[in-house]
Amino acid sequence: MKVLLVVLLAALSCTSVFGSRVVVSITALHLGATSAEVGGIMSLYFLPPMLLSMSMGRLVDRAGVALPMALVAVLLLTGHVLPAAWPSLWTLAISAACTGTAFVGVLIALSSAAALSGRPEDRAVNFSWFTMGTGVGVGLGPLLSGIAIDGLGDRMASLTLGIWPVALLLVLALAGRRLPTVTAVAAAAGPAAIAAPAGRMAWLGLLREARLRAVLTANVMGPAGYEVFLFVLPVQGTRIGLSASTIGSLLAASAVAIFVVRLAMPIVARRVREWNIIMALFLALGSCFLLLSVVTQTWILYVISIVMGIAQGLGQPLMMSMFFSASPEGRKGEAAGLRGILQNTCSAASPLLMGGLGSILGLGPVLLAASVVYAWGGWFAHRQSRRW
Repeated sequence: MKVLLVVLLAALSCTSVFGSRVVVSITALHLGATSAEVGGIMSLYFLPPMLLSMSMGRLVDRAGVALPMALVAVLLLTGHVLPAAWPSLWTLAISAACTGTAFVGVLIALSSAAALSGRPEDRAVNFSWFTMGTGVGVGLGPLLSGIAIDGLGDRMASLTLGIWPVALLLVLALAGRRLPTVTAVAAAAGPAAIAAPAGRMAWLGLLREARLRAVLTANVMGPAGYEVFLFVLPVQGTRIGLSASTIGSLLAASAVAIFVVRLAMPIVARRVREWNIIMALFLALGSCFLLLSVVTQTWILYVISIVMGIAQGLGQPLMMSMFFSASPEGRKGEAAGLRGILQNTCSAASPLLMGGLGSILGLGPVLLAASVVYAWGGWFAHRQSRRW
């Protein structure tokens, strides 16, 4: 099955990407970097993707999936070898930029591959499989990198990360022909494809589509809400006196919920209307933020973590499927690039905004405001369910 190839490529790529984040941050600290310098280096995982997402999307539209994925592998290999050969803060910064750019290529290219790997009605299920592949990398990469740093040292840990892009290139060489080509992308677009207009601001034309704007709003709000949760939970947990291991287990419970609920995605996607699911997810997010502002009992925090994991686990593949369907034919990769820009911007800005306001007003009022925002999101999704 093509979708299993997509899962394998996603797992290899994301193991490399998320392993790099651990190696780069710890290596920077071992080199004597200040917290501000580490923060600046880590921000490079997000800044280049924000600038290059549209270009990567256009490349997928014009060249298919295999070529962008080969470029991803080269970027990852470069990002791992440089710090191993010449360990310095400068090479770590280049590594972060290369790896971050590769990650946006993975998301855009493989989401297109997942969408084109079956019938339109199978897209939500295929996206669920794709996100399970990324989930494997999210969990495996940091774990193996931590073990490698302790056992082999910083430079060898960075070098061993090169195994994953080499394996990625090998899989592409053996099975890359099974990935959607530019011909397949064009065939999926069909005669109704909308040619991309020329000019720097051509992407604004994508926002003229009312349905695409609605789905894009949901695609931005969902991941941003989960990023806020990942930021707030450790802060709130520390404030009420929880140990680091308890906070870690709360986050692990959320991650397990994400993985498990995606196994049920085929049943949910075929029996419940998409916007109704999004409405329920946003209302759940709003309720969880409201509870986080007042509760101190650990068991309630576990419930909140699991509910947040369920919301993220169901919402991400479903919203990816909805976005692909709503994107103009012939410009789906470009539209995915626009989504990547907005998601990266909001996911990076949301914790900063929450932290800044929380230091001024306290965490409680900020969480109450977040609950109001997602209550509005539930109302917005309800309106869309009546339109589409």
